Amino acid sequence: MIADKTQRITPITDEYPTVELWEAERNADSLMELAYEREFLVESTAVPDIQFGL
Repeated sequence: MIADKTQRITPITDEYPTVELWEAERNADSLMELAYEREFLVESTAVPDIQFGL
């Protein structure tokens, strides 16, 4: 069962540049897997900023 082997993390940001969040996600994934001995699925969400018209 995937729920027993996988941990899901969903960081959310409303600050730009969101690339900082993506970099943290990319760098933390393998460390989290080592620390907790399970697969991690990291999904990020960026909240659109009104000033950028997104």
